[in-house]
Amino acid sequence: MDKGVKALAAAQKKLNSKKMLIFKKPDHFGAIQLLKEAEKHFKMGKAHAQLAETYLLMAKSYADQDMKALAGQSYTHSAHNLALSSSNLKADRNAIEERVDEAVALLRSDGSHDGAADALMKFASWMAEVMPGLAADAAEQAADIMNVENRNRQGGQYLRQAAVYRVQGDMLGEAIETMHKCIGVFEAVNQKHNVGKMAMMLVAIHCSRGDVAEAQNVIMNHASAIGADEGRFVDRLTRAIELEDEDMLEEAKGDQCVGFLEKPLVRLIKVIRIRGAEVV
Repeated sequence: MDKGVKALAAAQKKLNSKKMLIFKKPDHFGAIQLLKEAEKHFKMGKAHAQLAETYLLMAKSYADQDMKALAGQSYTHSAHNLALSSSNLKADRNAIEERVDEAVALLRSDGSHDGAADALMKFASWMAEVMPGLAADAAEQAADIMNVENRNRQGGQYLRQAAVYRVQGDMLGEAIETMHKCIGVFEAVNQKHNVGKMAMMLVAIHCSRGDVAEAQNVIMNHASAIGADEGRFVDRLTRAIELEDEDMLEEAKGDQCVGFLEKPLVRLIKVIRIRGAEVV
């Protein structure tokens, strides 16, 4: 750790233009070598706060040299370590997000659209527990990058994750909108099996809100894409609610295909209850 601190301080001196003589430029090469040394020591000590600072200096140095890909990667690493070191992600959200935004801009300008989308998805995963709405927005932004680049299949997967984050945050109306957007993307690239999976998720959400009619509309509109397993589940779930059949509802909730869904959706399905003609 002490060696890392010394290397970081030495690197800062090499980059501190205020202390440079006239006409003398920052020693980026020497600074990067020292920062890599500091990185090694801080990694060994799992010193995430110091790593965040180290990667931030690396990013700025690479950016000054117009090395956009390396700068973008370093901003992403800095953001990640800042998130790992944070005791309050909500309070540190802006600082983390600013570094991710820098990474995305640099990576996209360098043509690394995959890297930019990946940085956003990482940010989403860091923030999901405390700010699922923010995580969903980041995932949708990643999807938009992929769709612009004609990488619609990957964009569809990112949209699915965005919808899951919205379910996690109990933003079911927004989750429904995102799922419809996701279905549109998968339909455009002829991903029939993914359309069926998204339809199943939509049915579950509508049923959790007590809207069986809308759930049945989803089934009707996407019947050709819904597979046998998904079909068995949605049929049992909607019929159980219509018939107020608790046993059938439990069978639906215990269906094997439910276990393959993301945890927020599983939790949503498990708490569906019949009360008279209502589901809460």
